[in-house]
Parts: sequence; structure tokens; C-alpha cells
Amino acid sequence: MRMLCSDAEEAEISQFELGFTTKLRLKSEAVPTLGLPRARKELPTLLPSHGDSGRHSEISKFLRAFNIQGLSEQTFYKHQAKLLIPTVSWQWKLEQDEKIREAATGGPLTLGGDMRADSPGHSAKYGSYTMMNLQSNSVIDIQLIQSSEVGNSVRMEKEGFIRSLTMLEEKGVKVQAIVTDRL
Repeated sequence: MRMLCSDAEEAEISQFELGFTTKLRLKSEAVPTLGLPRARKELPTLLPSHGDSGRHSEISKFLRAFNIQGLSEQTFYKHQAKLLIPTVSWQWKLEQDEKIREAATGGPLTLGGDMRADSPGHSAKYGSYTMMNLQSNSVIDIQLIQSSEVGNSVRMEKEGFIRSLTMLEEKGVKVQAIVTDRL
């Protein structure tokens, strides 16, 4: 692995995880809006999709091992909030709109839904309800629910289901069957 920091001409980062290899080449270029070299700006976006390895503490530990100065925790999360999260949200919306458009023009769907919460049991504060098109094996909707919106965490899954199904029906998606573990 070869990695150089902000004043480098080029950085190469290789990631080995579960037998998969991902390579990313970054060229150090000035970014006028942030005044940062591109390699440093993109660092907060390299690993967040890999669970705990995307946390600032894990990335900082990795960089310190190579005596490379990284971004402060505040700057790291600021870049994620300003660059990564809006980009991912925008891309998801584009893909979701396309999937819904295709589903609305096709035949009736078989949907599967389930919720995951931020903690097990009946004390969850946040949950995300995911609805899948089981014929294409793709996620068609995600609803975020806070327990205070529905009274308690036990009611979050039902609310996520209702919101998701209502939204899909409003957009013209025909439903043939629904698979879920609740209701």
C-alpha cells in the first residue's frame, strides 16, 4: 500500500476486505470551494460504507500507523455531512425514482418489508423500515421512524410499513402480495 498526504501528487489506497480488493487513485488537486487538496477532501468518503472502519477514530489510527496527518474529527464529519451524505442521498433518490417508475408501469409486485432499530428490544429510539421488490431483489423504499412520532418503539415497524406502502401506492405501484414478519 502506498499513501501520501495532502502535498502529494498522487495517492493510491488499496483496501483488502473479505477477499475483495478496491483500489482508488486520487490526484492531489486544489478544490476551490474548500481550499483543500482533493486527496484530503475525499478521505472522509473512502471507508464509511464499511461499518466501524468508516469512523474517524479507526481512520485516524490507520493514518497514524503510517505517520500521516489526517483531518480533525470535526473536519472529518463536516466533510461527510457536506459532501458524502448529500451525494449518497441524491443518488439514492435518482435510483429510487427509476425503480418506482419501472414498478408502476409493470405488473403487480410482491413486496417484502422489515424494520431494523438502533437497539434491540423495546427501547429503540430510531428505526428504518425497508421495503423490497422481491421479484427484482432490490430495495424500493426506506422509511425512517423515530419512536416519539408514534408513541413508542413497538409501533415503529407498523408505521414504517404504512408509510412505505402508502407512498408506493400513491406513485401508482400495484401490489400483489406482501411478505413481512409483523402486523
